Amino acid sequence: MISGIAMNQVKMKSLIVHGLCTMFLFSVCDDVHAQKKDSKAVQAASSQQKAVVPDSVKDKNAVVVETPKPEKKFAFSAVQVFDDILAIQKRGKLIVAMYYQDKPPFYFVDKEGNTIGNDPEIAEAIAKAIGPDVKVEYLRTAKTFDEIIQLVHEGKADIAISKLSYTMERAKRVIYSQDPYIELYAAFMINRSAPSSLSLSGLFSKESGYRLCAIKGSSQVRVAQELFPGVDILGAETAEETIQFLKEGKCIGSMRDNNEIRKILFDDPKLNLRYKSVILKDKKDPIFIVTDPKKPKLADFIDMLLENTQSLKLSLDEIFAKYEDKLR
Repeated sequence: MISGIAMNQVKMKSLIVHGLCTMFLFSVCDDVHAQKKDSKAVQAASSQQKAVVPDSVKDKNAVVVETPKPEKKFAFSAVQVFDDILAIQKRGKLIVAMYYQDKPPFYFVDKEGNTIGNDPEIAEAIAKAIGPDVKVEYLRTAKTFDEIIQLVHEGKADIAISKLSYTMERAKRVIYSQDPYIELYAAFMINRSAPSSLSLSGLFSKESGYRLCAIKGSSQVRVAQELFPGVDILGAETAEETIQFLKEGKCIGSMRDNNEIRKILFDDPKLNLRYKSVILKDKKDPIFIVTDPKKPKLADFIDMLLENTQSLKLSLDEIFAKYEDKLR
């Protein structure tokens, strides 16, 4: 569904790709191209490059090994600067909306009071690419993820990097990045008192009488309704409330992503005695950056940065390993 919805963005962005090297403040050309001052020479060199289209149909059992490619550097160029980026440069800061509570290892405050994690690292990389003196200011007033979207929609934040999933309603209000920076999976935290004879489909069928907890308006609600037609969902205002409902016996299971459930059981290992985790590897939950709809060139710029900076797209295991010491 996501790839189909994003197709229009892909078509639109393909029209400007060949002009990005000469129009953006920071080009993603090779170092040799960046040194050429003759714009015609840059265009000629760019026209010889062929786009590589990833093969979306692959043998799921095949192991693909790719030779690591050097990351392309964003070089300063005294060409036209789009207003989207110029405004951030003049302001000297990139305003990033983020959920008010910590979501380790994606974003959290360490003992020294610094906002760290995977998402802040991406924010810092974007700011540095926009300008060497551009700092990141985190706006963490949103009490729900939909409030984060609202902050970006209203222009109170330039972007949001806050472990945001895709929903159709959100996509009407902000610009989603063309690609996710990580893919998580739909997952459940199930009370071990649930009948072992029942599959997930049976457990959350209309006839079972069991309820599922999920955050209101979240992508998890949509996925649950697709997986289990007629499922009785108890909507919670926050992620923490879904777990509270589960502990109080108001539902037999809570639906989150695999990172959230992994972190809950990591923080309190005793919960493993009462609950079990179930991860659906065929139900991906891609996580995106969103941009102010009035700043489409900034959105294009972020797409280019993500596409050409592989170090910004880590797996969940890599992120946990990177911040494991900080999580204890």
